[in-house]
Amino acid sequence: MRTVKKLWTDRGRGDSVTVSRYRDDRQEADCVADRIEELIRQGMKGGAIAILYRTNAQSRVFEEVLRRRKVPYILVGGMSFYERAEVKDCLAYLRLLVNRKDNVSFERIYNLPARGLGDKAWEALAEVAAGKGGSLLEALLDNGVEALPQRYRQGYSEVRDIFSLLADLEKNNEPPATIVNEMLKLSGYMDMLVADDSEESARRVDNIAELGNAITVWTTEHPDVPLAAFLEEVTLAADVDTWDQKDEAVNMMTLHSAKGLEFRCVFLVGVEDGIIPSRQNFDDPEKIEEERRLFYVGITRAMQVLECSHVDYRRRFGDVLPEIPSRFLEPIAQELYTPRDKSNYFGVQPVLEKKRPDRRQYAPSRSAFPTRTPAAPKPSFAPEMYSQDTVEFRQGQQVRHKLYGPGRIVQISGFGEDMKLSVLFSDGTRKKLMAKFANFES
Repeated sequence: MRTVKKLWTDRGRGDSVTVSRYRDDRQEADCVADRIEELIRQGMKGGAIAILYRTNAQSRVFEEVLRRRKVPYILVGGMSFYERAEVKDCLAYLRLLVNRKDNVSFERIYNLPARGLGDKAWEALAEVAAGKGGSLLEALLDNGVEALPQRYRQGYSEVRDIFSLLADLEKNNEPPATIVNEMLKLSGYMDMLVADDSEESARRVDNIAELGNAITVWTTEHPDVPLAAFLEEVTLAADVDTWDQKDEAVNMMTLHSAKGLEFRCVFLVGVEDGIIPSRQNFDDPEKIEEERRLFYVGITRAMQVLECSHVDYRRRFGDVLPEIPSRFLEPIAQELYTPRDKSNYFGVQPVLEKKRPDRRQYAPSRSAFPTRTPAAPKPSFAPEMYSQDTVEFRQGQQVRHKLYGPGRIVQISGFGEDMKLSVLFSDGTRKKLMAKFANFES
């Protein structure tokens, strides 16, 4: 016979849940950091605080702001943004562009994506480089391909051509973000990830997109500073991303990693359609409900304080794109949370309403592609001020790829920044490519 239990608590009613609206992802990170510093000054330990997000890529902007303020943090179930493999791969390409003598970076990327170049190919090039008295990349760029055995020439020719084209972009003073995009196209790195078509590769694509965001923001703030300075800053960031005071360190983790954990204070960030729920699941009702349960996991991790937030604009692949609040906020009863508008356009703080804001002004679309933009004053950094290619494709369209040759689009999936193309090439191979990085010849 089960013993009858009477559950009770002596804890009074806690603080009201807040849902804050911010202008963009940088303001969101700064304001969350402000609140964390305030809570720590009031006596709360950093270890009792957690920042929860849907995807690992969202951690980057929070890492940077906490690091800048010298607030210790730990990434639970993950690694620091600049230590992630795909980010280090991209940075290796950039480091070689800045310093052709960087053999360590060359070793990381010379066969990535796979170009049929193994250890023997490495040894063959190292021998040529020793004869020329330079680095491995310098040897390639100095007619070193012709001195290599025939079986290695095609792969190394691709590497040489990539860096020759990237060097031309740098000489023409192209923005670093443009150079990164071209690197992803020319190298086939993005094609490799998209072809894998797994959740892990999707996460890696998001991390690369966030690297593009970091470079775009950095170059905007430092317009006359060379790319080498950004790479030095990244190296320093990686060096300080180890904290010994775990009790004092703010916890950062994805919603999946937070299952089973509880914290006195939780900041649930990026509560937007396209993030939670993921835009990849818009067409799947079952997955939408799974994401709703994941959202529930996040809000129930908080023991005392829960602060959710969403933004009007978020950067992706260096572009600034409009966002709308998550559809999961819609059914929550008015009396259960306090809305706060902190978007603060043009230095003028909007008047806060005591009542719940009218969600019709930015109600999440139930279609596959939410097109409504937030009803807010046009910001000074409106998306149309940024160069953003409009890419249009149709099934059956004939295309020509710089590496794979002529082909025909046989299937299109996704939309916007996440559009993917299945292309049947003339040699019979089928490739799945991300439209933004398809690298088709005009």
